[in-house]
Amino acid sequence: MRKYANHILIFLIMPIAVLANDFEVEPLITVPGNNRNFSVASYGFWSWDYEQKNYICWENQVDSSFTIFVKQIWPLQDTTLIVYSSYEQNTNPVIAYDFYGGFRVVWQSFRNGKWRLLCREWKNEHFSEIAILTDTLSNSIQPTLSSSSLAWIQDGKLMCLRGMTDLWSIDSVQCSHPNMFWGDGWDPSIVYEKGDSAQKQIFYTRYIGQVRQNPPYWEIHQLTEDGHNLAPRFGVEYDIAYQTLVDNIWKANYYWNFRPDDQGRQTENRYCNFEHPVFFSYPIFTAKLTAFSSGYFLVVDSDSLGDRDVFLVDWDGNFIENISNSRGNDIKPIVVYCYTGDYYDKLTLIWEHYENGKSDIWWGLTDYYRIRGDVATNNLNIPNFVLHPNYPNPFNSSTIIRYELNQTAHVRVEIYNPGGQLIAQLVDQNQEKGTHAVRWNPANISSGLYFYILWVEGSQTIRKCLYVK
Repeated sequence: MRKYANHILIFLIMPIAVLANDFEVEPLITVPGNNRNFSVASYGFWSWDYEQKNYICWENQVDSSFTIFVKQIWPLQDTTLIVYSSYEQNTNPVIAYDFYGGFRVVWQSFRNGKWRLLCREWKNEHFSEIAILTDTLSNSIQPTLSSSSLAWIQDGKLMCLRGMTDLWSIDSVQCSHPNMFWGDGWDPSIVYEKGDSAQKQIFYTRYIGQVRQNPPYWEIHQLTEDGHNLAPRFGVEYDIAYQTLVDNIWKANYYWNFRPDDQGRQTENRYCNFEHPVFFSYPIFTAKLTAFSSGYFLVVDSDSLGDRDVFLVDWDGNFIENISNSRGNDIKPIVVYCYTGDYYDKLTLIWEHYENGKSDIWWGLTDYYRIRGDVATNNLNIPNFVLHPNYPNPFNSSTIIRYELNQTAHVRVEIYNPGGQLIAQLVDQNQEKGTHAVRWNPANISSGLYFYILWVEGSQTIRKCLYVK
């Protein structure tokens, strides 16, 4: 972590946003057969358009039939789409949005004694033809997908198809279980395991484009040095969590708003195993707008009650809430942020549920308030302004930021980078009630995520945009 003081600030904010609401838990996917190995396409905190949709894909097995399904889960729909089905094994599906308003699904498929990576894209309410990305692979492919790129393991090598066309062999020594950050654009980031089965370490790599006549390359950092470390994953935003074995107990390690030179923090639980951790943080700019603070928590599955359950835990590993609280085993949780377009969104936990020899997919939902105020809806300090998603987004030359004022007020519109540095001030003046718009034309900045903030009489709201050169 960057500074100990950041942890204290985060801990104070967290109860405002999360703990006042109970999660409503229910089965999500229960079609006949076993449902497992799911993946979710989500934009994170802010949608690129006015109606964000979240999708889940998963593997289903009924007897000797293997099917990859997709379903829209936010807003929830009953329709289930078949991506691919056969009597030979189809497994490990992953799903992610692309930059053009659709999504793609990639999975590994067994045919004629060989493993292949297959892909289908969803655009204009239709699936494309099936594309074979690569074949003649070993069983342990472990694909992972971002908005523009695909990574997998090939005979212990970490491979990446950047932009779905540019093939790279990144690391060639005992690599396993890669996980990509969903929103890195054309410069992907990957966390992964490396080493033999008894001494795995966590590594991080990111693509560095051509700089000052130097050719592109992959920058690699080793995040751990000893112990046994597994299951690295990015959170909803740019956070990393993984599990580490200490005195025969699995603990959760995490990095908040990760940078390669950060020092991670380890939970302090002593009596039970925390596995498959995922980190959640909600960025909130501090008053001086020089850095991020955050409401946050960890999600893990734990054996503290005998069977495994999904828990929220704080930064020291103290239990906050048993979310799944079921008679079966609940494992491999993820966190999904569902944008509603209102003054609160939906925070969703999804996991695999095993009971009576059957596997299904369950979820829990709660309201999550994006502005700082009372958590009760009837006491919420609703601001007299609305900040809309910019358009287009992603963009490569300019974008329009539109907002509405319910009264005459002094307004500032500012652009910040992920480190909290001011990039541009677009508006700083009194404005009349009504709808306003301002164009941002970036200059001399790199591709990536940026944040735009609307200040109205001391109150603020924030959204993010993706600049792609």
